[in-house]
Amino acid sequence: MGDLEDPYAAEAVAGADEQAAAPQDPVQAARDEAWLAQFRADNAAKVMEYDYKAAVDTQAEERAAETQRDFDVHMTEKLTGDAATARADAATDEKRAQETASRHDEFMAKAEGERHFATAADGSAAHFREEGARAATHARELSTEVAEEYQNFRKDQTEYEIMQEQAIAAQRIATDEARLPHPGDPAPTDPPSEGQHP
Repeated sequence: MGDLEDPYAAEAVAGADEQAAAPQDPVQAARDEAWLAQFRADNAAKVMEYDYKAAVDTQAEERAAETQRDFDVHMTEKLTGDAATARADAATDEKRAQETASRHDEFMAKAEGERHFATAADGSAAHFREEGARAATHARELSTEVAEEYQNFRKDQTEYEIMQEQAIAAQRIATDEARLPHPGDPAPTDPPSEGQHP
């Protein structure tokens, strides 16, 4: 049993031969190449712009995380100091209560209030300490992400610059090609001599 043959194979080959034999307009070919080169450069520019925006946005998030971290650290230190001060005041008031019988209950009540304040301040300080640690971790993660995104941006910027240079060169070639004489161009008309009107 013989191999099957495509009944249209001969026509396809003939069509391809005709297309290959057809003269290609060099000016149009150069223009097409220039258009394609610029199209590629424009797409590379969009990628570069996207990566730049991503890096800037991530950097803004990093700065916000660092600001949050700094605030949390400040509040931790402040509340820890407030708690220590309140405990010292409570100890002082307890001592006054022992030394001043007539105001014993007053100083003891004041000391009790100061101890409650110290406990509350310690609890809030612990909360801000945890939040600060989370913000610090997040800021470090974002810092790494920013570095990677800027690296991608710089790579894409280099690729765009190369493609744009290629597009400019292709456009120059197309412009030069259009100035050259080609077979089939209309014959140039002689400029009118002096004293003659066109």
